[in-house]
Amino acid sequence: MIFPFFRTFCCILISHSGRIAIYLFPAICYDSFIIFADFSVSSRAAHRISAVGSTTIQMEVHIMTDSHIPFQIFSGSSEHYIHFFDVTPHCDLALGQTGWQIPYCRPLMPPQLKYHYVLHFVRAGEGYFRLRDRNYRIVPNTCFLIYPNQPTVYYTDRGGTWEYFWVGLVGSDVERILSTIGFSPDHQAMLFTNSHVFDLVPEIINSALQYKDDPLGLSLHTMPLICSLLFLLIEEARSNTLSYLDYTPVDNSYLMNQRHDGNKYVKLATQYIEKHYREPITVERIAEYLHLNRSYLSTLFKVNTHISLKQYLQQYRIMLATHFLCETTLSVTEIAAEVGFRDPLYFSRIFKAHLGISPTEYRMQQLPAPFRPEGTSFFTESTF
Repeated sequence: MIFPFFRTFCCILISHSGRIAIYLFPAICYDSFIIFADFSVSSRAAHRISAVGSTTIQMEVHIMTDSHIPFQIFSGSSEHYIHFFDVTPHCDLALGQTGWQIPYCRPLMPPQLKYHYVLHFVRAGEGYFRLRDRNYRIVPNTCFLIYPNQPTVYYTDRGGTWEYFWVGLVGSDVERILSTIGFSPDHQAMLFTNSHVFDLVPEIINSALQYKDDPLGLSLHTMPLICSLLFLLIEEARSNTLSYLDYTPVDNSYLMNQRHDGNKYVKLATQYIEKHYREPITVERIAEYLHLNRSYLSTLFKVNTHISLKQYLQQYRIMLATHFLCETTLSVTEIAAEVGFRDPLYFSRIFKAHLGISPTEYRMQQLPAPFRPEGTSFFTESTF
């Protein structure tokens, strides 16, 4: 297998036990080196990478073979990305998200929190990357890192545009790998010189989009590319061609403490529930969909509605269940599944906790169903 942009020759060996060994031979290098990858096919397992000598990286990767990884694809006028949900927190290295920003004037917006370690690679244009205590001036060939749950803002020069790619990584080894490159809370922006970064990242994006429905294919195709990308940065750090970007000490606390438009995000959260209530929704899933921190979203929702997000989800499902009980002949088990409960006994318990009687008793008594048609909210437009 050949990755034409990076010119990486890939030899795959599969043993009778199901272990897969992948050997990468990059054609572009400072001297001879090999990246070794040892893949063990197992569900919800780990990725491991460690430096061996000055020119060799040995990596052990355990591939996820889940039948499906939930994802969200966004394609707009200014950016395109794919965001994977429920990526196992127990792995050492996995892809959480990736995308690209086409040449665009990005305005200054309230701070957003990321769930992953997100590396941004700026190909063109200039702008600013602001943390709580400093400002970085961003120029082409800058790589800047956002840590999980770290409030940041980044935007273009007034009237200017920029183009960048990003790769979001998750796993217990990510911080160690990034620190090997030289990233730390004191150094979150660097200048790199190897232009092949801009060959690798689009390949990662394309592979993520192509194999989004195939977790095994996703791992087999994206992980060698991600490790090659990390290796490029590590080699630049070792050869002293990677340099820290200067920053200006500034107190940005007022900016980082800005609040999002609470009503806007409450409305988006309720709309997500009303569209996906049949699915195994979690607060984490909704927060990732909105690109907000879980705790922040929960607080925002509670402040604006006086109930928790979990309570709203349960109430919405119970409301729909009363409709099905009165208007259909579906069994209680079928109704439970229809409104998003996998366990009918748990559904009956929640139903009784909300209405004081069981689903069967409710149907028997033919009580008026306090429901609205699917797609409507408990909250009126005036709430927002």
